[in-house]
Amino acid sequence: MTAPPFDDKITLPRFAALRNLVLAIIIVFSVIAGATAFLLHEHVKSATERALNRDRTSADLLSLVLELHLTKITKILATYTRRPTLIQAVKEKNLEITESYLAQLLSEQPEAASVIITDPEGTLWARYPPNPGVVGLNLAHRDWYRGVSSEWKPYISSVYQRIVDEKDPASNVCLPFFDEKGGVVGILASTQRTARLKNTIERVPLGSGIDVAVIDGDGNLVYSSRISYDKRIVPYPFHDSLRREINGNNSRISVSDSVIDGRTRHVTFAVVPDIGWTVLVERDVATFFRSEGAHLVQLAVISALIFLFVAVLLVYLRKQWLTRQTAERLEAAEALRESEEKYRSLFEQSQDAILLTVPDGFILEANRAACEMFGRSAEDIRKIGRAGLVNQDDPRLQPALDERKRMGKAAAEITMVRADGEIFPAEVTSALFTDMDGRQKASMIIRDITERKKAEERIFRQARLLRSINAVFQETFTESSQAEVARICLRLALEMTESVAGFIGEITPDGLFSTTANSNEGFENCNIPVAEGSRMIKNMHIRGIWGQVILQKQPLIVNDPFSFPYRVGLPDGHPPITSFLGSPLTDHDTVIGMIALANRTGGYGDDDRRDLEALSLALVEVMRRKKAEEELRKLNKILEQRVDERTALLEASNRELEAFSYSVSHDLRAPLRSIDGFSAALLEDHGHKLDETGTSYLHRIRAAVTRMGLLIDDLLTLSRLTRAEFNRASVNLSRMMEQLAEARRQEDPESRVDIVIEKGIVVSGDARLLRIAMENLLDNAWKFTSDIEHARIEFGRETVESDEITCFLKDNGIGFDMNYVDKIFDPFHRLHSSADYPGTGIGLATVQRVIHRHGGRIRAEGKPGEGAVFYFTLKQYEKGDYV
Repeated sequence: MTAPPFDDKITLPRFAALRNLVLAIIIVFSVIAGATAFLLHEHVKSATERALNRDRTSADLLSLVLELHLTKITKILATYTRRPTLIQAVKEKNLEITESYLAQLLSEQPEAASVIITDPEGTLWARYPPNPGVVGLNLAHRDWYRGVSSEWKPYISSVYQRIVDEKDPASNVCLPFFDEKGGVVGILASTQRTARLKNTIERVPLGSGIDVAVIDGDGNLVYSSRISYDKRIVPYPFHDSLRREINGNNSRISVSDSVIDGRTRHVTFAVVPDIGWTVLVERDVATFFRSEGAHLVQLAVISALIFLFVAVLLVYLRKQWLTRQTAERLEAAEALRESEEKYRSLFEQSQDAILLTVPDGFILEANRAACEMFGRSAEDIRKIGRAGLVNQDDPRLQPALDERKRMGKAAAEITMVRADGEIFPAEVTSALFTDMDGRQKASMIIRDITERKKAEERIFRQARLLRSINAVFQETFTESSQAEVARICLRLALEMTESVAGFIGEITPDGLFSTTANSNEGFENCNIPVAEGSRMIKNMHIRGIWGQVILQKQPLIVNDPFSFPYRVGLPDGHPPITSFLGSPLTDHDTVIGMIALANRTGGYGDDDRRDLEALSLALVEVMRRKKAEEELRKLNKILEQRVDERTALLEASNRELEAFSYSVSHDLRAPLRSIDGFSAALLEDHGHKLDETGTSYLHRIRAAVTRMGLLIDDLLTLSRLTRAEFNRASVNLSRMMEQLAEARRQEDPESRVDIVIEKGIVVSGDARLLRIAMENLLDNAWKFTSDIEHARIEFGRETVESDEITCFLKDNGIGFDMNYVDKIFDPFHRLHSSADYPGTGIGLATVQRVIHRHGGRIRAEGKPGEGAVFYFTLKQYEKGDYV
């Protein structure tokens, strides 16, 4: 480049007075200073807005990545909470089975620190890796427990300080276990260390000069590239300001950073949906000036030089115009040379490709980055012009050229062509300008965005795959038939891979292949009659292209079916196959079927194969679930049938027992009343005629009749206990025992038994049945302490568990030998003589039957001469127990 020639004609200005010269200099200074300030302000404003918009895009991208990451973890946990074996193990608290599943789950989540299971009340009973020190802890006070138990839905907790292992910040991903009736049987929680979240976040490509932070709903740091948070919970310093802006529906704030000299920081944020976390992208205001500093300095220097130039020109124009004209010419040439050198340095050192062209597409210059990007020399680039570098079939090309012509500049994403013919995406910015000779030219700055597009494509495919797998589980949840499940999965596979046709089938027990689902498009494009086609897709021999998927037990891609060696041809009327993708359905290393897709425009690739493999795994899992559901339905039907049979037998037995009770109550009592009546008449009317032995015999007959009557009463009471209506309610056992003790004292006022009753023992049960049991226990203790000088009976509670209470009745009577403890609750079995201690031997059997009717347990301990104690368990009363 060369400077334009100067005009030799000199025209002197008419400055007659120094005052006019000074005024002119002041005016020039004001105009240049104002224009410079305005340009500086507008440039900084524009650069700031572009940077903040990029920050917003980065925040949204990080929010999406974080959402996908946490959703993936939640879905992995959800698959375990639906496994029947694990659900049953959680219900039974089977630690061995549960730990095996937790170990498997932890292997699928390398980023998780540990996995735990608690019962619905928050008590931890299983953890992997095992840690006995935390088993039994109640975690109901933790945020994650309150979150998941509020609505029994999946919940991701706020950050908290772990109390075990590294004791670093972590967050819990929690899901509840539901049994077949929809009841909650436990909680599965995966502990995610926030330190490991760093890998996920830092895989996302971001611009320079920014800091990234992630905070939870409480404002605590989950991740920060600027603030240390490794071993403690650190609150985000700008949370209060951030919360006000979030409530105001804004997406950025500006705050004063007290950590770095109070400088202003721009914070752009995006909320992670449904979790309550927030992704923040921070930028120091100084970064704007650092990134744009060279341009700002250059603009300021140029403005100063212009002002000095004009001022000097005006000052010396009057006296030294000719001399200054020569000097200015030399200065202009030097400035032009320096400008060219500076331009050339920037032009060659730029990492983006830069082309200098004319509007019609002829290329004047190309920098080194452009040569490397297109794989051509600068000379080749100038020869082929813009048409040889830009993909002329790209529909976005002409609109971009029209916009540049209309607006003077344009920016667009356009595909370019390398020397080897490879087409790649690029971000192109172009602007028109006029050079010093008045000729119009154009600049093109080209940035290769291939890697960025690949990253976006990976994220899109992963999100689409996750949506498809989620749809498989959701849409097949209520379907009962295998065929309908297969149709749903096939539809999703076709949509996911943009295929035209496909089928899903299974291997029959005879080793043949039968199709269970076929695409509608396949049938519509097929000229084979429907009846014939339906017959042909059943019980097929495994062969051809699709057969290789089953025989080789691995996915298969064939984009040129006509040259495939195992091709066997198509039936007459079958639409042509232009491309094929198949994946086996494998259950425990056994191929049970396959899914096949065909005729995708452009053929299939490895990404399509991986997506179909993942969808196949989901389909197999659904098929397992449906098979288990069908087996469960059959088992329930068998169980219901058995229950009906047992119910009928029980009803027949109850009718026989009722008949027996009626017979005992009426047929046996009549003879007893006759024996007792005639014995009383003999004593009254003829007693004086009998000797002492005869009288004794009559008295013994009447006593035996009385005992027989009591025995009949006790037998009837015992038989009715299991058939009596059960009315559950709150029962105050302490008050009941006080009433029974008072009644016993009134019946036997001479007894001096010391009775101690603990207050406030309340249980859930049937008050009438429990009164029978307590009365028999108290009578038993009263009877066997009758010969003790300082008799003592004590009633209280020993332990209180989460849902039951253990009570005891203790006496210091004659006791019993523990060798006979197994027989103490047997009906009619007595450990002591009836002559010494009257009774029928039914009382303790009655007590045992009442406790068992309540679902409790009873046991006895004793020692001869030292008394006995009876322990029994009952359900603890809670609000909500019904009558």
